[in-house]
Amino acid sequence: MAWDYEGETIHNLLHHNAHRFPEKIFVRYHDQAWTFAQWDALTEQLAEGFAALGVKRGDRVLLALPNGPEVYADITALGKIGAIPMPINTAMKPDEVLFMLNDAACELAVVDGSIYAQVNTYREEAPMLKRLVVHGGNVQGEDLPYEALLENGKPFARETDPHQPFVLLYTSGTTGFPKGALVMHSAVLFSLQALKHVLQLTEQDVCVNVLPSYHLFSIAAEYALMGVIGGTFIVEDGFQPHTALQDMQRYRATWECGVPSMFIVLCELAEKSGADIRSFRYGITSGAPVPTPVLKRWEALTGGTLCQVYGSTEIALGTVERPDHTRKIGSAGQPSPGFEFVILDEDDRPLPPGQVGEICVRHAGGISHYWNRPQEDAQAHRDGWFHTGDLGYFDEENYLYVVDRKKDMIIYGGENIYPAEVEKVLLEHPAVAEVAVLGRPDPVKGEEPVALIRLNEGMQVTHRELRNFARQHLSDFKLPRSFIYVDDFPRTGTGKIRKFVLREQLGQSTASATK
Repeated sequence: MAWDYEGETIHNLLHHNAHRFPEKIFVRYHDQAWTFAQWDALTEQLAEGFAALGVKRGDRVLLALPNGPEVYADITALGKIGAIPMPINTAMKPDEVLFMLNDAACELAVVDGSIYAQVNTYREEAPMLKRLVVHGGNVQGEDLPYEALLENGKPFARETDPHQPFVLLYTSGTTGFPKGALVMHSAVLFSLQALKHVLQLTEQDVCVNVLPSYHLFSIAAEYALMGVIGGTFIVEDGFQPHTALQDMQRYRATWECGVPSMFIVLCELAEKSGADIRSFRYGITSGAPVPTPVLKRWEALTGGTLCQVYGSTEIALGTVERPDHTRKIGSAGQPSPGFEFVILDEDDRPLPPGQVGEICVRHAGGISHYWNRPQEDAQAHRDGWFHTGDLGYFDEENYLYVVDRKKDMIIYGGENIYPAEVEKVLLEHPAVAEVAVLGRPDPVKGEEPVALIRLNEGMQVTHRELRNFARQHLSDFKLPRSFIYVDDFPRTGTGKIRKFVLREQLGQSTASATK
């Protein structure tokens, strides 16, 4: 595949489109709209405002903002001066935010007014944090209202290095701590070019964004792709299905990304209301297989296709179901153009089609690296391949089947939950001796977290006490929905808990389960 965007950055391509499509609507939000020229002017002004605050190339800037155009504008503005935007979930708990602030050594954070007071309390424990810029609400001391970014500017040198990070995105840590993935411009653009090619997207396409603004799907596959090719990006306040359906009709939207549960809800609403969404060509979904009835309902409503993809923050979109190829239920499609895959055994030896092993990938755009994690980074990048930690296999026709997700990750309504993070918190309770957190299938959310607990001898604790204890340290979506007390766990010869056996047993006997 010829690489159309080699040597470019996403922000420069957006800047070029301000001249190619100056009067064309790029971003819509509620009743507001920005043309490409207006968006470029806005982000230039914000870049100058950040530069006036002393932000420079390589600085990490935390963005704790709800879904809205400001997140995407700040990502673009910071990227123009070579700084590294770090969007996060505003619902994260203090322990989680503090860890990320200190790990990334953020000197500046842009926060929503609704959480300003909370973030302000972090300062003693996050000594690098010097200033907050607040979107909405009153400010104190040397902190600034968001509008100040647009009032005071300073010239800046435009970043042109495609190997500079586009964003720093923290994932829930598989070792109990979050880790940041540095997602490069070159990696995102290589993946976006492949998606554009497979789906034949053009400047006529209109994307509705219902995903959180701190997810790579939202930032790259939707916002950046529409910006690069000259399409239109409609920002929603998160997943509000009634509003999303109205905008899908109003603006004749042609595609969106989401998790299967979102498409289930949209199907139900469209069927009940008689909404006309036949302008839709594609829905892009990952994280769990889409049930066949949902595929058929979506195609009947839209005349378009729900396409499964396989990807992650580190690799972006590695495979995609191709609309013009045979569909295989349960498959995540075939490798995107320019992506190379191999399935390796435990000794890093290639496996033939049909045999399950670790999914490894590489491509010319380069794979993301982990921030401040040299050992984990070296372990993931071996012998020219990125080791995803996911298990799967390819069939004879090169269709990928994912059989287990990275480090037992649970996907709850589109949110990633890493069991080790939840286990680490629960193990801090004095009554808990051992714990295993697993995902249990849920018809709407995909999976729900369940904690299996072995208590210390002679001790007792209620599920309510455990949940309240965990709530002090974890976001609500990460809290186990059930607690099951066990006398012991099935183990390997080295004493490790055999989670695959627990998965088989889960649900067979719930006499000791609590909700």
